[in-house]
Amino acid sequence: MSAIESIPSSKSTPPLSILLVDTQDHTARVLLDRIASRGHRAISCGATRPQVQVALEGGEFDAFILDFHYDRPHDLEACLAVRQLRPALPVIVLASPGLALQRVRAWNQKVACVDETIRKPLDGEALFRTLHALVQKRRADSRARSFANLVSEEGRNWVEHARTGPMLSEHAILFTDIRRSTQLISSLPLPRWFDAINRSLSDQGAAVREAGGSVVKYTGDGMLASFRGRGRSHQALRCAIALQELDATSDYRDSLRVGIGLAEGLVMTGLIGEPGRQQYDVIGATVHLAARLCAIAEAGEIVATPRLVRSAGMTGSMPPESRTTPLRGFDAPVEYVCFPSTYPRKTSGTEP
Repeated sequence: MSAIESIPSSKSTPPLSILLVDTQDHTARVLLDRIASRGHRAISCGATRPQVQVALEGGEFDAFILDFHYDRPHDLEACLAVRQLRPALPVIVLASPGLALQRVRAWNQKVACVDETIRKPLDGEALFRTLHALVQKRRADSRARSFANLVSEEGRNWVEHARTGPMLSEHAILFTDIRRSTQLISSLPLPRWFDAINRSLSDQGAAVREAGGSVVKYTGDGMLASFRGRGRSHQALRCAIALQELDATSDYRDSLRVGIGLAEGLVMTGLIGEPGRQQYDVIGATVHLAARLCAIAEAGEIVATPRLVRSAGMTGSMPPESRTTPLRGFDAPVEYVCFPSTYPRKTSGTEP
């Protein structure tokens, strides 16, 4: 492996790091010099997959370039290796007009791993214009993905399916809330509280996804999740049982305990808020009911509507009797069942 050290570049053109495959020594030297003359750093490697893998593991790169020669068709496999090993890395192939260019295009129609093909001989800036455009797009896509993580799974599905208005549908709704959170946040340094609650919510989100649900939003010290389609009640109750088990086994269980509320029914889903700052949400009496049931759940308890438990097909685990309680916002007392925690609360160890 050889390297060309970078030449200082202008502030308007930040230097790039490029992995190059060119199996002809003369053209490889010319191309390395040309890249270096623009202030970029280029490293060349062989065209086999193991050689490409070693090079990629040896550093961070902004782009990959293959200088293709018609008599070396197997060199194209280097592009496929890069796409498989570093899917986000821009792949550029240089090829001469005629048979070489036709071979590259025919091969890429099958594997779809080349982002741009540039004809040789290269004019003054064609390669570098393409290079910078692809790198900028890659960085923009990376930023977009990072911001996409701020949107719930349900919200991303809504956007991907190009829905334009709110929809009514049956959902099973699950709420969690950390018990004694106000007391805890008043007694702990904020960085420690932030770290502890982040661990708890991360574990809860993983349990929801494993059960087939989607996190609609985190509520500061709790979570709202929804389950759709056939089997939604079974998935929601199975998730609640997993969260109850987490409450009994996690390393922070002596302080960060959760209550869990479940309800099933008709809800409205869609984007809510002022134009330009809308967010996906789930609203309706079912959502409020699940939240109210969560509020009356003790640490480690599951409180659910009998309808959801029956629909879940887990009546063998259902408590022998349901109860009723008045809930804020509901005219009549609400029937519910409670699955108590199997983990007794300890009086010591109050910090997460």
